[in-house]
Amino acid sequence: MSDKRTQADFSKHELTVKEFDIDGKKLTIHHFKQKDCRNLEVKITNFDGHCTITGDLGNYIACREFIPTANIIISDYYFCEKLSIASTQKVFEYDSDEQIKYFKECKIEWVEGIKESDEIESIEESFDELINSCENEFELYKALENSDLEFDEFQPEQKIETWLLMIFDAFEEIGRRLAREVE
Repeated sequence: MSDKRTQADFSKHELTVKEFDIDGKKLTIHHFKQKDCRNLEVKITNFDGHCTITGDLGNYIACREFIPTANIIISDYYFCEKLSIASTQKVFEYDSDEQIKYFKECKIEWVEGIKESDEIESIEESFDELINSCENEFELYKALENSDLEFDEFQPEQKIETWLLMIFDAFEEIGRRLAREVE
C-alpha cells in the first residue's frame, strides 16, 4: 500500500457497501463515514462505466469506474486525468514552491556553456525577476509576458488539491478494510 498523502483520520469511519442489479448492470456504492457525522464523508458510486465521488470533500465524476477493492493503490495523476469536475472543487492548484524550483533549474541550464558575462548576467536577472513573481500565479504570467526569456510551452507548476488527496486516502483505506474482511 502507498503511504498516506494527508493527515486525514478515517479511524472512526464505518464502511457500508451496497450492490444493486439494474437491468443487468451492477451498481456499487461504498459509503464511508462516521456514525452520526458527515465529517470527511466519502461516497463512491460506480455504475455503467462511471464513478461519482460525493460527500464532505467535494463532488467528482470520473469517466471510468474506480471500484475500491482489497489492495488497490490509486495512481493520483491517472485518476485526476479521468475526472471531470461536478462541483466548485478544483483538481489542481498552483504550486509556487515547485515553480521557483523549476525556474532555478532552468536558470542553471540556460547559462551553462555561455562565455560572455554580460549575457549570463542578463539571463540571470531575467530568471530572478520570474522567481520573484512566483508567489502569485497572476503576477507570474505578467512577468512572463514582460520577460525576454522565451519558453516553448509554459505550464505553471501544479499540485493536486488537498481535498482530492484526502479522497484518495479514503479510497485506499476502504481497500485496506475490504482486504481485512477477506482474511
